[in-house]
Amino acid sequence: MSALNVVAVLVANESKEDELDAVFRTVIEETLKEEGCIKYAMHRVVDDPRTSVFIEEWADMEALKTHAAAPHMLELQKQKDELVESTQVMPLL
Repeated sequence: MSALNVVAVLVANESKEDELDAVFRTVIEETLKEEGCIKYAMHRVVDDPRTSVFIEEWADMEALKTHAAAPHMLELQKQKDELVESTQVMPLL
């Protein structure tokens, strides 16, 4: 099976884009250390700084599931309501 790609789009709550960016910078560092993580990059939309797009590549679905349950991701979930207005996650083959 080929690698699993994921595109995730997050829109920060009003005036929370810099805080969300800072939180995700620490998550990125930890995620890149995970087994099965091939690529994990965050980009902010030029015309809309509240919107961030994540481009991810995982060895397989199991690696992605393990990532979702990682301690740094569970900690991030606790902050989600305060920081994030909306999320769309799209796994791609």
